Amino acid sequence: MHPLAPSQFGVASGHPVYFRTTGQLHLSDATISLDEMIFHQKRSTESDVKELIWLCRERYCYATELMDPSANPPDSLFDRSALDLSEFYLPWAELCSHYRRLIFEPQIDLFEDQRCRELRKWGDFLEKECFARIMGRPDWTRCVLETAGLLPLRSADRDVYVEELFEAIIEKMEKRFGEESE
Repeated sequence: MHPLAPSQFGVASGHPVYFRTTGQLHLSDATISLDEMIFHQKRSTESDVKELIWLCRERYCYATELMDPSANPPDSLFDRSALDLSEFYLPWAELCSHYRRLIFEPQIDLFEDQRCRELRKWGDFLEKECFARIMGRPDWTRCVLETAGLLPLRSADRDVYVEELFEAIIEKMEKRFGEESE
């Protein structure tokens, strides 16, 4: 065995001192850095975008049922092989970047788990600011489903594109949080 091996396991050579683990977490365990937030957002991009699409699909099906209870929604809405997320990645990355610049707070909070707080704020932002805003407008909901390939395009000249949806959300975020961060 290597002479330093005992010290690598918490026992110093020649000294019967043991490191005590009390189950307490280190201060850094409750924090999230900017790099970790970037990693979290990138890692969850696909699942977050899919959640947006499924919420729009539910809303579309509900609206279809309200209009005509006997009507069936198009089969293409349920075809997962038709799902195309490629048009969402760039606008989503831009949304994440603006969120980090305007809302994310890397400051450690002594009384609250900063990691949980920031991840909860991100989730709340997605649910209440992003998803709710998109689903609140029928043309935006349809745009998401058309862009994802779940609905056929109505025409070549659409009224709205997915980039415009995210730009509108970013613009609102700039107005709401821009003054506070400066």
